[in-house]
Amino acid sequence: MPVAESLFGWYVGLSVAFAVIVVVVAVVASILTLALRVADQAPRAADGLRAVAENTALIPAVDTVNASGLAILAACQAARAALGG
Repeated sequence: MPVAESLFGWYVGLSVAFAVIVVVVAVVASILTLALRVADQAPRAADGLRAVAENTALIPAVDTVNASGLAILAACQAARAALGG
């Protein structure tokens, strides 16, 4: 058996290993690129969440505003009735 035939398996194995390594490197590079994009956008997202928190902080006060409005409406209706209207 010539030496070239006995090394054929090695050549195939090394070629497959090289191809697998190239694919893994490409996948890892794309993952790292996406991670950098996410890292760049994270501060903007955090700022947006802070703005949402500030804008919605007064939502629990809506019940108080509604109760005050209903009390004012009731007082106005009572005054109107007292004035004969």
